Amino acid sequence: MLRRFDEPIEVRVEDEPADGQAPGAPRAFLWRGRVYAVRGIDGHWSERRAWWRGPGPGLGDRQVWRVRAQAGRSATPVIAELGTDGPAATDPWVLLGILD
Repeated sequence: MLRRFDEPIEVRVEDEPADGQAPGAPRAFLWRGRVYAVRGIDGHWSERRAWWRGPGPGLGDRQVWRVRAQAGRSATPVIAELGTDGPAATDPWVLLGILD
């Protein structure tokens, strides 16, 4: 089950994508004062935004990444969904949720 957060986060992205990864894959993110290193990418997809809410910015596709991440070697790994509405290196990111 996905616990929703929809909180802004800072993300570092891959400058050079690894084999089989899309450009802009997250490699680390800062959430609630902790840095999480991305240990693996479990999925990447696009979601259509809420076009029915009327005209305005941010109505294009959102890029979503499901990642396995860890805040330190002794911390319990988490599976998180991260999203961005534009070019991964420049647009703001959001922690969409954490899988239980």
